[in-house]
Amino acid sequence: MKLTSIFLGNQGLSQSEANHTANIAKEIADDINNEISGMSLFKKTLHDKFGKVPYNTVSVVGDLPKKCLEEGNIYALSAWLREGIKAKAAMIQAIKLANVEDLGFSVGEAPDRTPLHRLPVEAEMIDLLSISERAEYLSVEARAAHIGKKIHPNGLIPSWREQLAKTPPVSFIQGEKDYMRVESEPVIKSSEINDLFYMLQKEHREVESRLNYYKAKLHNMFNAETVRVQGLNAKLSHEHNTLALAWRGQFEVACQQAEAKRAEMMKEASDLKVIVPESLQKTLDYVLSFSRK
Repeated sequence: MKLTSIFLGNQGLSQSEANHTANIAKEIADDINNEISGMSLFKKTLHDKFGKVPYNTVSVVGDLPKKCLEEGNIYALSAWLREGIKAKAAMIQAIKLANVEDLGFSVGEAPDRTPLHRLPVEAEMIDLLSISERAEYLSVEARAAHIGKKIHPNGLIPSWREQLAKTPPVSFIQGEKDYMRVESEPVIKSSEINDLFYMLQKEHREVESRLNYYKAKLHNMFNAETVRVQGLNAKLSHEHNTLALAWRGQFEVACQQAEAKRAEMMKEASDLKVIVPESLQKTLDYVLSFSRK
């Protein structure tokens, strides 16, 4: 970042001097403009019965061409000084807003945060079983569920047992005119249903035991996989934090150097003066002669 401007240099007017001079120049130019604008173009005479009398006050500007050029030069000086003041203000503002790299110090790119591995989901562990294990797991899971529906309270077989125990051999229902006799004869013995219930109950315990084995195995696999992934993520986070800490240290050093550079540039910019070109030097001397009065 360089401090350069056609309006500024080591020699010339300070900002306050330039501002004061520009104000004086504008006042002088305005006075000249008013003088020129108020110049009379005619000398008027009124003729009446008493004779001739002046009809207007005549105002004449001596050396009119010189006055017009003088006005233009003074306005030009004022405009130049105003641009110089603006250029200095813009330069100081640019220094204030400059970032570290604008001031000539490289900080590099901050290290990107490494994407972490997704933690496992317990339901996904079944995919890690062998084909034979997966087949057995799904089989015992289905068998346990369907056998359980048959033998659990309010299931089909407990309902059969209750019906066989409570249904009387003879019952009566209301007919059109009187009661009709209904005889109920079991087509299957209660003992057979009881044997079926206990057989299925035993089978359910066995398949459920095997199912619990797989559930425990899958849960242990899930825990182990979680620990493994968490370990990988901890390593990635540590590596990133190490890089980020090193970058932060470099960044802070660069920032300190940049602020020292900014202070130096601010002082240098503040010391710059508004240059007055040779073509406007005589006009400047003329305007300054008024400010010294």
